[in-house]
Amino acid sequence: MVFGYYHVTLRTIQKGILPEIDNLPNTRISEKIKLGHIMWIPFIPLGKVWVMEKGGQMYSMAYPAVQMLNASLGKSKTPWYSFLGLILIPVIFIFFTLGNFIDDQQRDKRYKAQFEKTLSTNLDKVNNPSKSDIFMFKDKRGKKLGLKVAYSTADSVYFLTPRDNENKKWHNDKWAAGYFASENPTREVAFAKQDLKKTFKNTYRESMYGKGIASGAKVPLDGLIQLDKIITISDTEQIPVVSEIEDRKVRADFDRFVKNANNLDSLISLIDTESHDYYAGLLQKAKGNDQELVEAYRLQKNAKNCLYELLLYTKYVYLKNDGKTSTDFTSKETKKDYLFFLKLLEKGFLSLDNKVLQNLQITDVTIPQKDKAELRLRASSNLLQRTTNVNFTVKMTKENNQWKLNLPSTYHYTENQIRYVNGGSKQWREMVRNNVSSVGDDVLIGNEWFF
Repeated sequence: MVFGYYHVTLRTIQKGILPEIDNLPNTRISEKIKLGHIMWIPFIPLGKVWVMEKGGQMYSMAYPAVQMLNASLGKSKTPWYSFLGLILIPVIFIFFTLGNFIDDQQRDKRYKAQFEKTLSTNLDKVNNPSKSDIFMFKDKRGKKLGLKVAYSTADSVYFLTPRDNENKKWHNDKWAAGYFASENPTREVAFAKQDLKKTFKNTYRESMYGKGIASGAKVPLDGLIQLDKIITISDTEQIPVVSEIEDRKVRADFDRFVKNANNLDSLISLIDTESHDYYAGLLQKAKGNDQELVEAYRLQKNAKNCLYELLLYTKYVYLKNDGKTSTDFTSKETKKDYLFFLKLLEKGFLSLDNKVLQNLQITDVTIPQKDKAELRLRASSNLLQRTTNVNFTVKMTKENNQWKLNLPSTYHYTENQIRYVNGGSKQWREMVRNNVSSVGDDVLIGNEWFF
């Protein structure tokens, strides 16, 4: 039992001490203390009792006999271990408190050492800023702003500043670098180096209320501002393109694809080179053995189930046409033929009806590098029995000054719907195998597909 009580013997009466009870054969008279316990640890005494012990059993004694024993022998002392549980509570509390205090001290020491190192580096950058530096500021509400160094003098640093601070993602260092690389604002503000260094020192575990640089109307922040950190993006790092003009172009070219996706001739010219290479490689892989196809399937991360279907249908259905089907994806006719085959599979964007396309929403556009874009989208489902909004991501590539869609990335739309169903992946693969097997008696799916 976790909670309960037990008895511990305090003293035992020897023969001859009380002649009145010496005539009891095979009997021992003892005084015991009743201890309440938690996890067998004595927690608190619950009283003392005189008992007769015989044959492993305890029998309570009459009150007159107990009075006689106490009068003759005196009262016993309560042992210290009766309160062991109560003693352990403050001991354990002190132990953990001391441990946490030591951990906090060590953590604070490491934090302070790191801060001092960062402080030293950043104070040097304040004294000698470079044009690749971006100074990150914040106000007392935690709102942030990036200012890019334009030039400096002996006592001041001059910055390029955005005219507004709406919808900016200053928490992302590369985004900040991309913003100034793309927009290159020309409005300048200046701050004294001494003020910059002073406010930066105050960021170590101190409230910035009442401290900081008075921004006034210089920058789109409120009240006093404080230097939070200084970032430097090297020329070798990939920085995103942050341009409203380029953002609008990505959206416009995506809309053009959506409007022309049902036209195969247009589709060929609206998908990127990577898509063409992807399908050319798929046709070549499908001519190999099943084990190679399974390995290709397992390497895919974002559209495993769709690739599984494409591989099986390509190998056992598309290429089954008595050897007459061409696998030379360089010709326009083969491209049209295979893209039409993909449309029949009704996966990705090649299956969306006008209702779904009209309700398709672009929730965000990012351009991680100058020729690559990612669109976060939301559309109603086209596979689920119950209409559900599906969030997914597609990719685009800029080729010949036009943003073209990466068609395989649109399988993410279908893949996310499969994940909505409990056990959907397993059911999906089983359905595809059954459908492929029903094509003809000569279709034999290798054992590698059953996993």
